[in-house]
Amino acid sequence: MSSISFIYAGLALRHFLHHRITFATHLKNAQSSISPTKFFHLMALAIVEMA
Repeated sequence: MSSISFIYAGLALRHFLHHRITFATHLKNAQSSISPTKFFHLMALAIVEMA
């Protein structure tokens, strides 16, 4: 069971990193003034405001 969890965690991490790189590339190509860090800070603030 632990080996299945380890594989799933590795796949989830790979998926997260892939989408993080894709998102950063999209922001860079869109000539946006927002950085990925600033975007995630704004998302965190929005989540806190909804709670």
